[in-house]
Amino acid sequence: MALPVDRRNTSPATVLVAFVGAIALLYFARDIAIPLALALLLSFILSPLVMRLRRWKIPRIAAVIAAVAVSFAVIGAIGALVGEQLVKLAGEIPQYQHNLKQKIGSFRVTDGGVIDQIGNMVDELQNDLAAQAETAAQNAGSGGAAKPKPIPVEVYEPAPTSFEVLGDTLGALAGPIGTAGLVIVFVIFMLLQREDMRERLLRLAGTGQLHITTEALDDAGQRVSRYLVAQLLINTCYGVPLTLGLYLIGVPHAVLWGCLAIVLRFIPYLGPALAMVLPLALAFAVDSGWSMLFWTIGLFAVLELTTNNVLEPWLYGSSTGISTMAIVVAAVFWTWLWGPVGLFMATPLTVCLIVLGRHVPHLQFLDVLLGDQPVLPPGERFYQRMLALDSEGAEDYAEQFLEEKSLEALFDEMIVPALSLAEQSRQRGTLDDKQERYLKKNTRELIEDLIGKAVEQEADDDEDEVAEAAEAGRPVLASVLCVPADDEADEIIARMLSHLLERREIPARVVSVDAIVDKKLDPAERKAVEVLCVSALPPNALLRARAVTKRLRSRFWKKKIIVGLWHVDLEDERLRKRLGVLTADHVVTSLAEAANQVTVLWRPAIGDTMEPAPIPDNDDIRLAALERLSLLDTEPDDAFDALTSELAGKYEMPIATVVLIDKHREVWKSVVGVPQELAAAGEIPRSLSLGGHVVAANDVLVVEDLWKDHRFANNPLLRINGIRFFAGAPLQTAEGAAIGALCILDNKPRRFADRDAAGLRASAVALMKHVETRHARQAAQSETPGGSAKTLTS
Repeated sequence: MALPVDRRNTSPATVLVAFVGAIALLYFARDIAIPLALALLLSFILSPLVMRLRRWKIPRIAAVIAAVAVSFAVIGAIGALVGEQLVKLAGEIPQYQHNLKQKIGSFRVTDGGVIDQIGNMVDELQNDLAAQAETAAQNAGSGGAAKPKPIPVEVYEPAPTSFEVLGDTLGALAGPIGTAGLVIVFVIFMLLQREDMRERLLRLAGTGQLHITTEALDDAGQRVSRYLVAQLLINTCYGVPLTLGLYLIGVPHAVLWGCLAIVLRFIPYLGPALAMVLPLALAFAVDSGWSMLFWTIGLFAVLELTTNNVLEPWLYGSSTGISTMAIVVAAVFWTWLWGPVGLFMATPLTVCLIVLGRHVPHLQFLDVLLGDQPVLPPGERFYQRMLALDSEGAEDYAEQFLEEKSLEALFDEMIVPALSLAEQSRQRGTLDDKQERYLKKNTRELIEDLIGKAVEQEADDDEDEVAEAAEAGRPVLASVLCVPADDEADEIIARMLSHLLERREIPARVVSVDAIVDKKLDPAERKAVEVLCVSALPPNALLRARAVTKRLRSRFWKKKIIVGLWHVDLEDERLRKRLGVLTADHVVTSLAEAANQVTVLWRPAIGDTMEPAPIPDNDDIRLAALERLSLLDTEPDDAFDALTSELAGKYEMPIATVVLIDKHREVWKSVVGVPQELAAAGEIPRSLSLGGHVVAANDVLVVEDLWKDHRFANNPLLRINGIRFFAGAPLQTAEGAAIGALCILDNKPRRFADRDAAGLRASAVALMKHVETRHARQAAQSETPGGSAKTLTS
């Protein structure tokens, strides 16, 4: 039974004392701790190999012995090779003395040059100082008799005997050999008792912490193992080309320098520099000229640039979780604690500390100090820069954020939380007027700048349509009004929402509540309004929004009203009731949610009813082909899933699907980005399908704005999910029958070039070729004796 832990009595002082005690234990017990840590790291590397051997039905003991024997044989072979190369190098060093003297002598400047002048000056100063010291000594001794000069005494130690030499050698080797032996023993037992040790650690943590402890152990094991294996691959990819390059350049003992580079690069920062020193020095000494040295420098430069900018980002994948500064500090700390071995193990051990910090609440400071993840959310980071009056830093951070996420995410995750923090600080009186003005002014300018860049990047014919309407005297009327509830912060967020709606081609603008209530709107615009969005920011968002919503409802009884209570937790349904269920139609808490809700409520200017997909004349032949290929109601297919993921990335579309058109339904064979509830259903009626139109036309179909096409504008499925763009290519059999469609969709209108349509068609052709080939192979297998069983097992 696990002992209960009273976490309430665990004070920071207790944690600090325990932490200092652990450091002291690691220092004084380093003779055991170092082999144990080395064995733990080796076990992380060898565990995947042992597990692979176990899957091949090899007994555990044999698998462990084989893995350990192979690993230490490789280490021993590398060590023997390095030792042999070092012995040869030591015997060849005297051959390079002439080149060294010649090159060093070439640096001297003759005929009274600067170096000679400096040397002569130093000699003269030394002579003057010596003369002054001798004169002072003579003056001090002139008053008395001359003192006799001391007799020089020299001590000679007898030459060591052969037994003494042997003893010193064995004593020097005893430490490393003993450490290696302990490491081998520890590794074997760790691999043999892997599950048992894991269970004992779980038992020590307590059964109540079973989930957390298991997650921490898995996290640490995966991170360290991934780091060590990736580092080994990177070092090998560095050392092998280095060996070949040095051999071609002519640097002696190229294999030695390649092996040393593989080992030394495990040491952070210092290792790569150490790997360069000896080859460069040897290139300098061997060649009577300078070409070998320059070629060697160029080789190292190319390898370093390739490794740091190509191999490491590719092979590391996800980060080890350590910040750059923490790696330096960890290297210094572990070197101080355990010497050179600590420098080698600094990164893996620090990874383990970070994992502890992430899973043990009282050690969270380790993750904060050493981890590479931001310790502040985006809104607080942006707000902190604004408080420091650092608008350039805030703008740089926003642009970095946009490189990875969308503009909607920038508004919801950064700008809105920052404005909310500012409002809370203003209510508490901790934000002065200067800071408030600076924050709102620069935030507004930043938003306008980001919106301007987005408009430039996404400019299309929609702007031309607006310009043509203005020239013809036809005003572009806003059908959505964004209404600030109170102050400037609400108005800034309302402007962000209006821009998000304009990106979806929904006419919107920001209007004050007074302008609406006082009937300052143009009658035509008032008639065009379909949705009103109230923008209210905490801490007084609820009260202000309720008051504004009541005023708007008194003027617009039949219009839809959406209330945005930004950055507010609305899990409690009572909060919605306090707002007033009769005044607001919908309540949202994020700009993305508000834009989606407006998209659903806003109606296009097309009154035609939706046209269902036509039924082609050859529908019976098409359905027979679909039945023959046995694609309906089967398990997910990797080939389909890989293609939809590839298309979504290639065309930068949020949704990609492979659909099959049955007699009465559209079946989704593979989907990416489809809402969860629709993906779970797996099918829709054929009458609502877009793929049905592709099958009926048996050709590529592109609709750049579904809401402006009378066939699709009032399709309820598209309206609810805000789908605006569609492109589909038919999935044609060898006989030319279209059994389905390869589709990509977006929630905003966009252009689709002819080359894009051709690429989509080519992808559909390639997919169907794969399907037909696979079906023919399966049919051939089923016709052979035992083929059916073989097909089922495959």
